Amino acid sequence: MNNNYYQNPIIDDKTYNNPLTYIDIFNLNRGKMATFYIDNESKECSELHGIIEKASYDYIIISDPKTGKWTLLLPNYLNYVIFDENINY
Repeated sequence: MNNNYYQNPIIDDKTYNNPLTYIDIFNLNRGKMATFYIDNESKECSELHGIIEKASYDYIIISDPKTGKWTLLLPNYLNYVIFDENINY
């Protein structure tokens, strides 16, 4: 039997020991403007633009500086995010 078949590929130690989740990336980029694309129950896509205030596995909080409104997003409906500037990761 060839044991090489069962070996894991070589992975950078930094990546392997400390993987970042999307929540970690949001928290590293608090205060940055981003556009969030989310679905609702009827699969309609919405676009929300705001500043990342806080993120957890249960929620993402963003604020809109133009209106002063804060929005609580549920990550299970999140499709993707576009940042307006370079991000930390």
